[in-house]
Amino acid sequence: MLKLFITFLLIFASMHCKSQLEMKGSHFIIAQCKEGIMVLTESRASIYDRANPNEILAYHDSAQKSYIIGKNVLVMNGKNLLSRFYFKFIIDKFEASMNNTISAFELLSTFLDSCKKNLNELNYNWVMQSFIATAGYENGKPIVCFYNPHIGKPQCYDDLTWLEPVKTSFFLHYNQEFSWKELQKNAASCISEYAQKDGKEKSIGGLIRVILVTKDDATWVQNEPILKFDTSIDFIKAYKNNQVEIHFIVEGAKAKVDSMFEDVLKSQ
Repeated sequence: MLKLFITFLLIFASMHCKSQLEMKGSHFIIAQCKEGIMVLTESRASIYDRANPNEILAYHDSAQKSYIIGKNVLVMNGKNLLSRFYFKFIIDKFEASMNNTISAFELLSTFLDSCKKNLNELNYNWVMQSFIATAGYENGKPIVCFYNPHIGKPQCYDDLTWLEPVKTSFFLHYNQEFSWKELQKNAASCISEYAQKDGKEKSIGGLIRVILVTKDDATWVQNEPILKFDTSIDFIKAYKNNQVEIHFIVEGAKAKVDSMFEDVLKSQ
C-alpha cells in the first residue's frame, strides 16, 4: 500500500524593494490522503527591517503560498515578490500560456523554463534559489515533484516514501485511510507545535489554507485567499483601506513600517 507522507519545508515569502522592508513566511505540507493529495499552507508573514533581520517588527496573516494551475498545485519558497510583482501575477501569466492538461512533472519543468525565458537575470536567480513543489496526478497515480536548488533539477516521485528532499524536511507516515480533514487537524497541530518549540510564532501561523488535488481537479477546500495581490502596491493599498490587518510587535514598529510603505508608493 502506498504510504502517506507529510512534508514540511521552510518557506520564505520575501518582499524586496528600495526600502529596507522585508517579509517572510514559513511552512507548507503535502500529504496523500483518502480523497487524493492535500496541499496545506499557513498564511503568516513576518515583517522586519533588512538592516536588522533579527528583530521582527510585525506580521500579517494574508500570505498566499500555494497556487492552482490547471489540475495541479504549485508551491514555492524564496522571494515572493520579484520586481514588485508577486508570484501570483507571474503564475497567472504562466497559466494563461500553458495547456490545462499538463502533468505535475511537466508543470514544474515548464514553469522553470518559462522563468528562465521571461524573467531578468536577478529575478530568475531568486527563483532558482527557491524550493518549489508541484502536486498532481499522472497516469492515474498521485505524483509530487520538487525542485531543490542544491540539486539543480526537478525530481518527481510516485512512491511517497522517498528520501528527504532537503534537510529541513520532516515526514510523518500514515496509510491512506485518513481524510484530508483528519490530516488537516494533525498538520495544523504540528505547525503550531513547531512554531512554539522554535519560538517562531511571529512568522509561522495564521489561517490554515488547504487545496485538495484529485484525479479530476484541484480545488480550494479551506480558507481560499480572499485578497490576492499582484503587486506590492496592491498589498499596501489593501492595508491602508483596512483590508489587511498587520500586528505590530515592537515599540515604534507601526511608524517605521508605514514610512517604508510610503517610500514604496512614492517610487511607483
